[in-house]
Amino acid sequence: MVRYEDVVAARETIAGRVFRTPLIRNEKLDEAAGAEVWLKLENLQRTNAFKIRGGTNRLAALSPAERERGIVAASTGSHAKGMALAARELGIPATIVMPRAAPQVKVDAVRADGANVLIEGDHYDDACAYAKQLAESQGLPQISSFDDPLIIAGQGSLACEILEDQPEIDTFVAPIGGGGLASGLLVAGKHLKPGLRVFGVEAEGAPSMTESLAAGRPLELPQINTVADGIAVRRPGTLNFEIVQKLIDGTVLVSENEIAAAFRFCLEKVKILAEPAAAAAVAAVLTRKLPATCRRLAVIVTGGNVDREVMLRLLGV
Repeated sequence: MVRYEDVVAARETIAGRVFRTPLIRNEKLDEAAGAEVWLKLENLQRTNAFKIRGGTNRLAALSPAERERGIVAASTGSHAKGMALAARELGIPATIVMPRAAPQVKVDAVRADGANVLIEGDHYDDACAYAKQLAESQGLPQISSFDDPLIIAGQGSLACEILEDQPEIDTFVAPIGGGGLASGLLVAGKHLKPGLRVFGVEAEGAPSMTESLAAGRPLELPQINTVADGIAVRRPGTLNFEIVQKLIDGTVLVSENEIAAAFRFCLEKVKILAEPAAAAAVAAVLTRKLPATCRRLAVIVTGGNVDREVMLRLLGV
């Protein structure tokens, strides 16, 4: 299990390598949500996504021999970008396996940071299976995008920043795929503020954590279908599920139309670019699917990497 002390250590490790992103409030969002809503803008993070927090923490822990040999990772994009940048700065060779569903803008960005990109499978889980085989055959560490204690601890740094900036916040709202972000928020947030509530948001077409919680064990969905590639995961992480099952206050499902509407709201009303996974979290607030007793909410805008074709589709162009 990941402890709060691990999050504290991660903050020290990643200090100076990641941004402390803004926490903003928007009147139009408050009005639409019927609550006080703060947005944690990880779309302004390095690589334009939160994943570099956990990725940097994980790569910094590699031994000199592991750094020399290199690493393998699988991702739809944001973890890949974080891995590629952190690996380049630490001088670590990186091979990133990405599925065909990964937005081209993310694939191009990963290659631009010097990583070797392999395209395998239709979805994240397919790419992850290939990455595992590749890592085993070459004797390299495979860096999970969520199912790793050091990754979780790095993502938990977000909770610390939010509660330092706005101690009165009573609820965290975050998109949930494999569960790395949610796990980090739960470990750090519940330690710092025991009465804090944390909700995960999934797309209706990829409810892997919701279904797993209902079953009492991690389940692998036979198929998924959502525009929100960042949370398009068929099976949650094992460690992530243990933490989420123990600590989370609930999950919320949003439709593809609700994700698209939230994407447009963020762009037109709040003037921020939120990738579909981040828009899913905003959608849960806009549609008022959270308990009415949640009055001061922090929504994690997890990233702003959106493929042009996906953006046009979400805008209805």
